[in-house]
Amino acid sequence: MISSEILIKEHDVILKRIVNIRTTLNGTLGNGIDQFEAFIQFCQIYADDFHHAKEEDIYFAWMRGKNPQLDNGPLMCMLSDHERGRFLIKFAIEAIQKYKETQDGSYLMNMKKAFLEFATLLENHISKENDVLYKLADEMDQTFQDGDKFMLSQFEKVREKFSSVVAQFE
Repeated sequence: MISSEILIKEHDVILKRIVNIRTTLNGTLGNGIDQFEAFIQFCQIYADDFHHAKEEDIYFAWMRGKNPQLDNGPLMCMLSDHERGRFLIKFAIEAIQKYKETQDGSYLMNMKKAFLEFATLLENHISKENDVLYKLADEMDQTFQDGDKFMLSQFEKVREKFSSVVAQFE
C-alpha cells in the first residue's frame, strides 16, 4: 500500500533524528540544551502530532475496522509505545525546565536517560511497525483492496494541516 510506504518514509526521517540525538548525547553538552529542545519540538510536532495522527486516527482505524480483534494485540502494543514515548518526552521537558531553574546537573542526567530510553523505544517500535504491523496491513489490503482509498485522502489532509511546520523537519 502507498499508505504504508508513506509511513515508512516518515519513520526514516524519525530514525535519522534518533541517530543525531544519540550522537549528541554521547558527546558533551557544551552547546547547551538548544539541540535537545529542538529534538523535543521535532518529536512533538513531526513524530507525534503529524505522524501519529496518520497512524492512530487513520491507519490503525482502518485496520481496526477490518479486524476489531487487532485492538487487543498489535494495535494495543503500538498505542502503548506511543504513550510511553509521550511520557518520556514530557519527562525530558520537565528535566530541562528544572535544569534551567536550578542549574543542577542531575536534571541533565535525567533528561539524557529519558532521551536514551526514548531513542531505544522508537527504534524498536519502528521496527515492529515496519516489519510486522505494516506487512499485516498490506496483507489485509490484498483481501479488502480499499486501504489506500480509505487512507490517502485523509493522509493528505493531515499533511496540509501541518505543511508549514513539517517541511522544516524533512
